[in-house]
Amino acid sequence: MKYSSLDQFPKAMVLAAEAAVNQEIFYESDFKKYVLDNMNGFGCEAVFLGIFSMDQTTEDFLKNYHQMVKDVESNVKVLPRGHYAIIERIGVSSSYSMIVSDGTGEVATGGKYNSYSSVPTAVQVLDCMVGYEIYMCRKLIEKRNAKILEQNIMNSHKFYVGQVFKNLQSDEVLPKHKFGTTTIVEIQSDLQIKINSTKRGTKALWSGSVSPIQLSKMIEWSQPKLSNNSEKNVGVYTLF
Repeated sequence: MKYSSLDQFPKAMVLAAEAAVNQEIFYESDFKKYVLDNMNGFGCEAVFLGIFSMDQTTEDFLKNYHQMVKDVESNVKVLPRGHYAIIERIGVSSSYSMIVSDGTGEVATGGKYNSYSSVPTAVQVLDCMVGYEIYMCRKLIEKRNAKILEQNIMNSHKFYVGQVFKNLQSDEVLPKHKFGTTTIVEIQSDLQIKINSTKRGTKALWSGSVSPIQLSKMIEWSQPKLSNNSEKNVGVYTLF
Protein backbone atom coordinates (compact mmCIF):
# COMPACT_ATOMS: atom_id res chain seq x y z
CA MET A 1 0.00 0.00 0.00
CA LYS A 2 1.27 3.46 -0.89
CA TYR A 3 0.95 6.01 1.88
CA SER A 4 0.38 9.61 0.83
CA SER A 5 -1.96 10.95 3.51
CA LEU A 6 -2.19 10.78 7.30
CA ASP A 7 -5.86 9.89 6.83
CA GLN A 8 -4.68 6.39 5.84
CA PHE A 9 -3.52 5.67 9.40
CA PRO A 10 -5.52 5.04 12.58
CA LYS A 11 -6.21 8.32 14.39
CA ALA A 12 -4.60 7.04 17.60
CA MET A 13 -1.42 6.24 15.67
CA VAL A 14 -1.26 9.70 14.12
CA LEU A 15 -1.78 11.45 17.45
CA ALA A 16 0.87 9.32 19.17
CA ALA A 17 3.34 9.75 16.30
CA GLU A 18 2.82 13.53 16.31
CA ALA A 19 3.55 13.58 20.04
CA ALA A 20 6.70 11.50 19.51
CA VAL A 21 7.90 13.86 16.76
CA ASN A 22 7.24 16.87 18.99
CA GLN A 23 9.30 15.24 21.73
CA GLU A 24 12.10 14.69 19.18
CA ILE A 25 12.33 10.95 19.81
CA PHE A 26 15.02 9.99 17.32
CA TYR A 27 15.71 6.25 17.30
CA GLU A 28 13.14 4.21 15.41
CA SER A 29 12.85 1.53 18.10
CA ASP A 30 12.17 4.16 20.79
CA PHE A 31 9.74 5.94 18.48
CA LYS A 32 7.77 2.75 17.79
CA LYS A 33 7.65 1.82 21.48
CA TYR A 34 6.35 5.28 22.39
CA VAL A 35 3.60 5.12 19.76
CA LEU A 36 2.56 1.57 20.66
CA ASP A 37 2.47 2.45 24.37
CA ASN A 38 0.25 5.44 23.65
CA MET A 39 -1.97 3.37 21.35
CA ASN A 40 -2.30 0.75 24.10
CA GLY A 41 -1.11 -1.95 21.74
CA PHE A 42 -1.39 -2.79 18.07
CA GLY A 43 -4.99 -1.64 17.69
CA CYS A 44 -6.20 -4.97 16.28
CA GLU A 45 -6.12 -8.70 16.95
CA ALA A 46 -4.10 -11.25 14.99
CA VAL A 47 -6.31 -13.94 13.46
CA PHE A 48 -4.36 -16.96 12.18
CA LEU A 49 -5.75 -18.58 9.02
CA GLY A 50 -3.27 -21.41 8.59
CA ILE A 51 -0.01 -22.45 6.94
CA PHE A 52 0.12 -22.93 3.18
CA SER A 53 3.06 -25.10 2.15
CA MET A 54 4.87 -26.20 -0.99
CA ASP A 55 7.88 -28.46 -1.39
CA GLN A 56 10.74 -26.85 -3.29
CA THR A 57 11.34 -30.15 -5.11
CA THR A 58 7.89 -29.90 -6.71
CA GLU A 59 7.90 -29.81 -10.51
CA ASP A 60 7.64 -26.22 -11.79
CA PHE A 61 8.08 -25.08 -8.21
CA LEU A 62 8.51 -21.34 -8.83
CA LYS A 63 5.50 -21.12 -11.13
CA ASN A 64 3.27 -23.08 -8.77
CA TYR A 65 4.65 -21.31 -5.69
CA HIS A 66 3.94 -17.84 -7.06
CA GLN A 67 0.44 -18.90 -8.03
CA MET A 68 -0.18 -20.24 -4.53
CA VAL A 69 1.02 -17.00 -2.95
CA LYS A 70 -1.16 -14.98 -5.33
CA ASP A 71 -4.22 -17.06 -4.44
CA VAL A 72 -3.60 -16.74 -0.70
CA GLU A 73 -3.11 -12.98 -1.02
CA SER A 74 -6.41 -12.67 -2.89
CA ASN A 75 -8.25 -14.47 -0.07
CA VAL A 76 -6.49 -12.74 2.83
CA LYS A 77 -6.60 -9.09 1.73
CA VAL A 78 -10.42 -8.94 1.70
CA LEU A 79 -10.60 -10.05 5.35
CA PRO A 80 -10.61 -7.72 8.38
CA ARG A 81 -7.38 -6.14 9.58
CA GLY A 82 -4.98 -8.53 11.32
CA HIS A 83 -6.06 -11.73 9.58
CA TYR A 84 -2.95 -13.50 8.33
CA ALA A 85 -1.61 -16.63 6.68
CA ILE A 86 1.83 -18.18 6.73
CA ILE A 87 3.58 -19.37 3.57
CA GLU A 88 6.05 -22.25 3.95
CA ARG A 89 8.74 -23.24 1.47
CA ILE A 90 9.65 -26.81 2.39
CA GLY A 91 13.23 -27.83 1.73
CA VAL A 92 16.48 -28.84 3.40
CA SER A 93 15.95 -25.73 5.50
CA SER A 94 12.35 -24.53 5.32
CA SER A 95 11.54 -20.82 5.28
CA TYR A 96 8.40 -18.94 6.22
CA SER A 97 6.80 -15.67 5.21
CA MET A 98 3.57 -13.87 6.11
CA ILE A 99 0.59 -12.47 4.28
CA VAL A 100 -1.46 -10.05 6.39
CA SER A 101 -4.63 -8.06 5.71
CA ASP A 102 -4.20 -4.37 6.54
CA GLY A 103 -7.96 -3.90 6.63
CA THR A 104 -8.19 -1.69 3.55
CA GLY A 105 -8.49 -4.45 0.96
CA GLU A 106 -4.72 -4.68 0.57
CA VAL A 107 -1.94 -6.93 1.83
CA ALA A 108 0.11 -5.19 4.52
CA THR A 109 3.55 -4.09 3.33
CA GLY A 110 5.17 -4.48 6.73
CA GLY A 111 6.59 -8.00 6.95
CA LYS A 112 5.52 -8.95 3.43
CA TYR A 113 9.08 -9.43 2.23
CA ASN A 114 10.52 -10.89 5.44
CA SER A 115 11.75 -14.47 5.61
CA TYR A 116 11.92 -16.57 8.77
CA SER A 117 13.54 -19.86 9.69
CA SER A 118 10.60 -20.68 11.98
CA VAL A 119 6.91 -19.82 11.95
CA PRO A 120 6.51 -16.16 13.04
CA THR A 121 4.30 -15.59 16.05
CA ALA A 122 1.14 -13.51 16.09
CA VAL A 123 3.01 -10.77 17.95
CA GLN A 124 5.73 -10.74 15.28
CA VAL A 125 3.10 -10.49 12.55
CA LEU A 126 1.38 -7.48 14.12
CA ASP A 127 4.69 -5.87 15.07
CA CYS A 128 5.85 -6.04 11.44
CA MET A 129 2.60 -4.64 10.03
CA VAL A 130 2.03 -1.89 12.58
CA GLY A 131 5.74 -1.09 12.94
CA TYR A 132 6.00 -0.31 9.24
CA GLU A 133 2.86 1.82 9.40
CA ILE A 134 4.30 3.80 12.32
CA TYR A 135 7.50 4.36 10.31
CA MET A 136 5.56 5.64 7.29
CA CYS A 137 3.27 7.75 9.49
CA ARG A 138 6.34 9.38 11.03
CA LYS A 139 7.80 10.17 7.62
CA LEU A 140 4.60 11.87 6.48
CA ILE A 141 4.38 13.93 9.68
CA GLU A 142 8.00 15.02 9.35
CA LYS A 143 7.44 15.87 5.68
CA ARG A 144 4.33 17.91 6.55
CA ASN A 145 6.15 19.75 9.34
CA ALA A 146 9.08 20.52 7.05
CA LYS A 147 6.71 22.01 4.45
CA ILE A 148 5.09 24.21 7.11
CA LEU A 149 8.54 25.36 8.28
CA GLU A 150 9.61 26.06 4.69
CA GLN A 151 6.50 28.16 4.04
CA ASN A 152 7.08 30.10 7.26
CA ILE A 153 10.68 30.78 6.24
CA MET A 154 9.53 31.92 2.78
CA ASN A 155 7.09 34.31 4.43
CA SER A 156 9.74 35.56 6.87
CA HIS A 157 12.59 36.10 4.37
CA LYS A 158 10.34 37.10 1.47
CA PHE A 159 12.62 35.41 -1.06
CA TYR A 160 12.07 36.53 -4.68
CA VAL A 161 13.51 35.87 -8.12
CA GLY A 162 16.45 38.16 -8.81
CA GLN A 163 17.40 38.49 -5.15
CA VAL A 164 21.21 38.59 -4.67
CA PHE A 165 23.25 37.49 -1.66
CA LYS A 166 26.95 37.97 -0.90
CA ASN A 167 29.49 35.58 0.58
CA LEU A 168 27.23 32.57 1.16
CA GLN A 169 28.78 29.20 1.95
CA SER A 170 27.52 25.63 1.80
CA ASP A 171 28.34 24.66 5.39
CA GLU A 172 28.93 26.44 8.67
CA VAL A 173 32.21 24.83 9.75
CA LEU A 174 33.89 23.15 6.76
CA PRO A 175 32.14 24.50 3.66
CA LYS A 176 32.74 22.67 0.41
CA HIS A 177 31.66 25.77 -1.51
CA LYS A 178 32.32 29.46 -0.76
CA PHE A 179 30.47 31.82 -3.06
CA GLY A 180 31.00 35.42 -4.11
CA THR A 181 27.46 36.22 -5.20
CA THR A 182 24.35 34.05 -5.20
CA THR A 183 21.24 34.91 -7.21
CA ILE A 184 17.78 33.36 -6.98
CA VAL A 185 16.76 32.46 -10.54
CA GLU A 186 13.56 30.48 -9.88
CA ILE A 187 11.19 29.58 -7.05
CA GLN A 188 9.31 26.39 -7.85
CA SER A 189 5.81 25.44 -6.75
CA ASP A 190 7.23 22.96 -4.20
CA LEU A 191 9.26 25.90 -2.75
CA GLN A 192 12.57 24.56 -4.03
CA ILE A 193 14.77 27.56 -4.86
CA LYS A 194 17.06 27.46 -7.89
CA ILE A 195 20.20 29.55 -7.46
CA ASN A 196 23.20 30.56 -9.54
CA SER A 197 26.40 31.33 -7.66
CA THR A 198 29.87 32.53 -8.55
CA LYS A 199 32.68 31.00 -6.53
CA ARG A 200 35.27 33.14 -4.85
CA GLY A 201 38.43 33.52 -6.88
CA THR A 202 36.97 32.11 -10.11
CA LYS A 203 34.51 33.01 -12.84
CA ALA A 204 32.96 29.55 -12.72
CA LEU A 205 29.18 29.47 -12.22
CA TRP A 206 27.62 26.99 -9.81
CA SER A 207 23.93 26.16 -10.25
CA GLY A 208 21.76 24.17 -7.89
CA SER A 209 18.55 23.94 -5.90
CA VAL A 210 18.12 24.50 -2.19
CA SER A 211 15.18 24.50 0.18
CA PRO A 212 14.13 27.69 1.99
CA ILE A 213 15.53 26.11 5.17
CA GLN A 214 18.93 25.53 3.58
CA LEU A 215 19.09 29.01 2.04
CA SER A 216 18.22 30.63 5.36
CA LYS A 217 21.04 28.66 7.00
CA MET A 218 23.48 29.72 4.27
CA ILE A 219 22.54 33.34 4.93
CA GLU A 220 23.01 32.84 8.67
CA TRP A 221 26.43 31.23 8.15
CA SER A 222 27.56 34.22 6.08
CA GLN A 223 27.07 36.64 8.96
CA PRO A 224 30.27 37.68 10.79
CA LYS A 225 30.64 36.10 14.19
CA LEU A 226 32.27 37.55 17.24
CA SER A 227 35.32 35.66 18.47
CA ASN A 228 35.53 34.53 22.06
CA ASN A 229 38.06 37.28 22.75
CA SER A 230 35.78 39.91 21.25
CA GLU A 231 32.89 38.70 23.36
CA LYS A 232 35.01 38.96 26.50
CA ASN A 233 35.85 42.60 25.70
CA VAL A 234 32.22 43.64 25.34
CA GLY A 235 31.11 45.65 28.38
CA VAL A 236 28.74 48.32 29.59
CA TYR A 237 30.15 51.71 30.51
CA THR A 238 28.64 54.81 32.11
CA LEU A 239 29.89 58.33 32.70
CA PHE A 240 28.25 58.53 36.13
